[in-house]
Amino acid sequence: MRIFALGAKRAIRIAAALALFIAASCEENNYYITNPPPDDGGGSVVNPTTSLTPENDTILVAESLDLVARLTPQVAGSTVSFTTTSPARATVDENGKVTGVAPGTARIIATFTFGAPVRTLVDTALVTVWSWGISISPTVDTIQVGEKMTPTVKVTVASGYTSAFRCSSSNAAVATVNPNTCEVTGIYVNPPATSATVNIEALMMAVHPTQGGKKASMRIVVLK
Repeated sequence: MRIFALGAKRAIRIAAALALFIAASCEENNYYITNPPPDDGGGSVVNPTTSLTPENDTILVAESLDLVARLTPQVAGSTVSFTTTSPARATVDENGKVTGVAPGTARIIATFTFGAPVRTLVDTALVTVWSWGISISPTVDTIQVGEKMTPTVKVTVASGYTSAFRCSSSNAAVATVNPNTCEVTGIYVNPPATSATVNIEALMMAVHPTQGGKKASMRIVVLK
C-alpha cells in the first residue's frame, strides 16, 4: 500500500509539471486552448493587420474622397464599418466615401469585425476640409472719365497654398484695369452716350490640385 501511495503522489507531480509545461508552451507560441483567434478556413491561426488609405488627405467643401479599408490577410465573413469624429466637418458613408461639409478636420474611424468568437480592430484616417474662393466688392460702382477706383478682392485658400489673382477689363476702351492691383480707371465714353458699362473680372490664380480657377466680377459704369 505504501509503494502504491508513493507511486500515486509521483504521478500527480508529473501530471502537474506536464500541465505547466503545456500551458507555458501554448502562451509562448500564441496558441489558445479556449477562444482561439480566427483561422483562414484551413485551420491556420490568423492575426490580421489593418490599413486605411489614404491616411491623411485634404478635400474641399462638397468634394468627396474614397477611403480604402483592408484586412490582411482577409478573413472570411469579416466586415468593416465607418464613423466620423466630426460630422459637422466631414461625413462618411458605409462604403468609406468621405464628403467635406465645412472647413476643419475630422478623423474617420474604420472598425473591422471578424472571427468566431468576434474580434475587432480599429484604424483611422485624418481628413482636412477647406473652402476656397474669390470675391470682389463692391459689385457695382460708378466713376467719371479719368477717375480711379480700386475694388476689394479677397482670396480664400487653405494653409500651404499660395493666393494670387489677376484682374481684367471686358472693354479697355471704356475702363482699364491694373491686372495686379485691380485699380480701375475710366478713360473714355464714346459720344453720344452719356455713360458706358464695363465688367471687371478677378481670376483666382491659386488652384486646388483637383479644381480649376475661380472668378469674381463687378460692373463699372463710366460717366461722360
